[in-house]
Amino acid sequence: MVTSNEKKLLELTFKEWEGIGTWYEYLAKDKIFKELKDIKTVLVAGLPQEYGVSTDMLLFAEKSKLTVIDDRKHKLNQFKKIAKSFGVASNVRIVYCKNLSKYPFKDDSFDLVSNTEAIQRVKNFRYMIKEMERVSKKHIILFIPNAYYYSHYIITKIKTFKMKKLVKACNYPIIEKDYLDSPPWPAGIAVSPSKISFTRGSRANERRQSARNKVKDSFFISIIKKIFLFFTPALVFLESLYFPPLKEFLSHMFYIHMVKK
Repeated sequence: MVTSNEKKLLELTFKEWEGIGTWYEYLAKDKIFKELKDIKTVLVAGLPQEYGVSTDMLLFAEKSKLTVIDDRKHKLNQFKKIAKSFGVASNVRIVYCKNLSKYPFKDDSFDLVSNTEAIQRVKNFRYMIKEMERVSKKHIILFIPNAYYYSHYIITKIKTFKMKKLVKACNYPIIEKDYLDSPPWPAGIAVSPSKISFTRGSRANERRQSARNKVKDSFFISIIKKIFLFFTPALVFLESLYFPPLKEFLSHMFYIHMVKK
């Protein structure tokens, strides 16, 4: 049974013109975010290199003030448009930031500071971590591309990290760290209107074109989508049961959760 939050995350995924893999990622992250209490101000400290624009963070904007920074204006505009269509634009502040290792905010400005697959976009990730720590009042959560996951070498081609290296760069107590986002289907599988294919990178442009041309799903594709939609939330829950060494090699990313005490 798909819950209200899961439906909202699916809606946001489709607003980004992304697919089930991005929804799976958002569900995995939501398990972590749901544990946080008394979050009134949130900073998204940079948007992902690929695969959406972290619109899962818009769930915070339903009850909290959300600030989003990035050095790419077209990505910020995309986030802003989705925030408006999702009905939370009044709680979202968009800030263009040319240097993602130096933020235009005072110390201790946000209850939560987080980003997803953005750390590899800066020259020195240690400076970004220090800035995230500086502007956070309490929580800092990093979601980072996993160096042990095979698809980053042959499909996504994005820069990756080993968890040990990032842990050493953290300056506040780490209360939790783990691997996550381990969908049980091969990396690169894309379910688009009327076909299933293997591809490198996001297929957002193809999905936009299909929507403009009013391409309908074939019967087979529609059945596949229904199966994915029904089982995906349960599959995310089962990640916690994976054998740890196996999880390390099957996960797209890992996360580190620091707390300033």
